[in-house]
Amino acid sequence: MGGQTYENFYARGAALSKLREQIRDSEEIVALAAPVELIREIEDVLWDALDRGVLVLLLLASDELTYEDVTTREFPATIVRYWEPRGIVVTSGMIDYHSGLITVSPLYDPDAEVGRTFAYHDEFFGNMQLTSLVVNFWRRGDEVYAADPRPLPHTYDSFFYAVIDAAKRLRDRHDLYATVSITDGSDRYGDSIDGPVINVRQNIVYPMTNSFPAENSMFVECERGVVSIGGPSATVEDVGASAVKLYEGDGGNSSRRE
Repeated sequence: MGGQTYENFYARGAALSKLREQIRDSEEIVALAAPVELIREIEDVLWDALDRGVLVLLLLASDELTYEDVTTREFPATIVRYWEPRGIVVTSGMIDYHSGLITVSPLYDPDAEVGRTFAYHDEFFGNMQLTSLVVNFWRRGDEVYAADPRPLPHTYDSFFYAVIDAAKRLRDRHDLYATVSITDGSDRYGDSIDGPVINVRQNIVYPMTNSFPAENSMFVECERGVVSIGGPSATVEDVGASAVKLYEGDGGNSSRRE
């Protein structure tokens, strides 16, 4: 991942260039809270990220547009939510859990006064920024759009993405199965767990089902009972997942062994 870096930008062009660079380099997730008007400045790199299979979460805001206005537009994202804040709209972007950018400057407006934009490469800041976005702001918005889940079977290196797609499929009453690769193995469960997904608790896609603010967990029934699964560094759940393969249909379906 490299060392930690911190940068301040005071010019609109330099700040926009940095945000575009971060999105262009994304491999797993882009989580961005921003004014609707900013999207046109970064639309191309967001579409490219989607094409690479990156999870793109947008929380958009505007002083001028309503929810109904926003629903008529197409945005380059996996999930879009919209809210109507009072006062300054902050741009807060987190990329791949280790990079990000924060500013109160309207980077979309070439005539506006531009203040400080702070950018970083630091895993501690990245995780903190994502948690802040999800816990403090994401639920304030209304869901505008959620892409269909990926076709199955599919292996997810991103546990976050696996939870979101599993939630969509369970919401639509699909039978869902998973093979979970356990981070560093487990004395009780071994290197992997295989079985039906019986529940998901998450706070990203409608309907939100989490039991505490930052919960994003999957529950799989295996020979040893129901196991709660979190991300690679899970502390609350029974095990952490380094990868998840989701399957749909009968537990004995041959597609599970592909």
